[in-house]
Amino acid sequence: NNSNIELSFTIIAKLNSMLFVNDYIRMVFVTYSIINMFILYFAIKKLSDYPAISLLIYIFIFYSVLTLTQIRFGVACALFLLSITDIYEKKPIPFIFKIFLAVFFHYSAIIVLPFYFLNNNKFNKMFYYSIIILSLIIYMIASGQIEFVISNSGFLPEYIERKILLYLKFQDIN
Repeated sequence: NNSNIELSFTIIAKLNSMLFVNDYIRMVFVTYSIINMFILYFAIKKLSDYPAISLLIYIFIFYSVLTLTQIRFGVACALFLLSITDIYEKKPIPFIFKIFLAVFFHYSAIIVLPFYFLNNNKFNKMFYYSIIILSLIIYMIASGQIEFVISNSGFLPEYIERKILLYLKFQDIN
């Protein structure tokens, strides 16, 4: 047992290897795809006034990524989508259950737990925009894209830009 692999993957892979000996790897993808589309169908039906159009948009834009390649993450996203009404209706138990089920498919789903505590009555645009911007900055730093953004932005004075880039390069060396 590898603790870095989600339990859902271990179970689904093991079941498929027993049922489909010669083609179990492909069947793992099929199983995740079926689970994803099943959950997504109920989430879209619950949230959208136009479920057929919403499902078509998902299929054309996200299906190949979230259902065929990022299979575990796709199921976790579908479960989060299904839990959105629990946030709005302030139903903590169903929300927590769905998110922990999502964690069963992808550990990163744990980061959506704080979403439950967002106040849907008082929408402070500046606070939410700040969270989005901060998330993008953290992503760029973690993925190493911040150097590219800083060196091609043109919004910082040149001497500050040089110092930041030098600092980032120094961090890479250590």
